[in-house]
Amino acid sequence: MYLKSKYLLRLSTIACLTLSLNSLAKTSDEAEFEAFLKQRQSEFSQYEQQQKQEFEAFVSAWRDAESAYLKQITAKWQDPNLPSSKVWVKYSDDLNKRTSVNFESGEVVVELLSSKSDEQAVEYAKEQLNELSQVTVDKTLAKDPIYITANNTLNSKSIISTGKPLNNKVEQSKPLTATQSKKVAEQTVLSTEIVQEVLAAKAPVITKQKDRVTISYKLPANTLSNQAKRYLPEVKVQAARYNLEPALLLAIIHTESSFN
Repeated sequence: MYLKSKYLLRLSTIACLTLSLNSLAKTSDEAEFEAFLKQRQSEFSQYEQQQKQEFEAFVSAWRDAESAYLKQITAKWQDPNLPSSKVWVKYSDDLNKRTSVNFESGEVVVELLSSKSDEQAVEYAKEQLNELSQVTVDKTLAKDPIYITANNTLNSKSIISTGKPLNNKVEQSKPLTATQSKKVAEQTVLSTEIVQEVLAAKAPVITKQKDRVTISYKLPANTLSNQAKRYLPEVKVQAARYNLEPALLLAIIHTESSFN
């Protein structure tokens, strides 16, 4: 009887010890998982804060650069214009010439503050039209004075705070694949077909003012549909990905930028 009681007591002790160990193991796992969650949450909060700070720094640098460039333009132009969602604008290096494409009204306007003759003005306008069918978004960005100044400002601040420059996407980007290069190359300001059609149409309207010569070209009626076709393959991919109608995405792009 004594041996039996002693045996049962030992079994109870082992059972209690086993349950206790299991409980401790479970508690340990839960604590470890909670610690892991807290660490990940802390890391994400730091990342989120860093992204917010970097975006705010970018916005500030961009606004400062835009304001400085606008002052330069205003010194020469009574009606300074900067690019917007539906208007593409580019100034010459000396700021004496301006080319703009209004995707909403369907018009290309080339303005020259100094021109010796109408023929020279028209010749320059033709050059600008042809360039619109060749310059890509990346090339435009790489030469954009506001982008360059803002990027330099951010790099300077980064060097002061970290000792290292920011990764410049334009200057230090990785080589594109053949497919990506073709895709980027196709996204020019205007398609080659549109430019050829404009140049083959009737002569542009030449307007002379006291301070400038303006050359105006009307874009063909099919410009919007032509622009939309270039985005259609990617639109179909994204529409299928998110289970949306391609027409809806095209309508959003049209409303947002008229395919600028």
